[in-house]
Amino acid sequence: MIGKSYNFSIYNANTPYQLINANIGNRSHDLFTLIGNLLFLYNEYFQIFGTNGPTWSLKLEWWFCLLYPFFLMLSRKNIYYSTFLIILFFAVSFFPTFWPETLLRNVFSSMICWWLGVLIAEISAGRLRIPLLNFSVISICGFIMMFFIRQNAVFYDLQIAFLFSAILSFLLCYSQKGINFSFLAFLKPIGDFSYSLYIIHFPILVFLSGLIMKLNQNKLPQHSYFIIGGIFICLTISYLAHFLVEIPFTGSKKIAGNKFLI
Repeated sequence: MIGKSYNFSIYNANTPYQLINANIGNRSHDLFTLIGNLLFLYNEYFQIFGTNGPTWSLKLEWWFCLLYPFFLMLSRKNIYYSTFLIILFFAVSFFPTFWPETLLRNVFSSMICWWLGVLIAEISAGRLRIPLLNFSVISICGFIMMFFIRQNAVFYDLQIAFLFSAILSFLLCYSQKGINFSFLAFLKPIGDFSYSLYIIHFPILVFLSGLIMKLNQNKLPQHSYFIIGGIFICLTISYLAHFLVEIPFTGSKKIAGNKFLI
């Protein structure tokens, strides 16, 4: 709203960049749209609120978690039943005539990626008796197979999900054998405020880009220094925000003091 009040062209679709105009400019900021976004119904039933577009994955994760109890109840005896259903829904999502409801079709076209993480959790907990190393090999095979059947963004996402599932399974396998991956500890400080960074980075970058264009004859610089500066600003604000978001809502201090969890 501040950027619009100062007539930043990036919010009014008046930049010389068509991609920016199409994806950022002239977005709704009314209360009705905000409520629809808070209910994770944007795109299908509501417009995107302002620069909220990159949170499309947060919307999907919300619906995954909301639907998971149903699949959990179905899997009390065997996870294979739910897994079969997830694969079936994924296949049917490519046929709009069989599944006309857009939101659920979009959810189930992506939930199979999230489900790979569910399977890893089941294996780690001992409820699914497949060695983690074997699951890592299976995931690598899935990653390679996607090169031959990849046709759209959904298959690309599934390919990336297979890749990260293979890496995660491999790390968990050798971690359970007592091998220490201490070199990964340097990522923890970023992970501590990664949620805040995910939520607020894009609105900040859009605002900064709008400000730069306002001062630079409606053009973005050709160099990358302003991008580096924007990254530093996003990291700084996200770090400060995580004291108000991640720490109080996850009880990080309390968890850190629990020796059993450590």
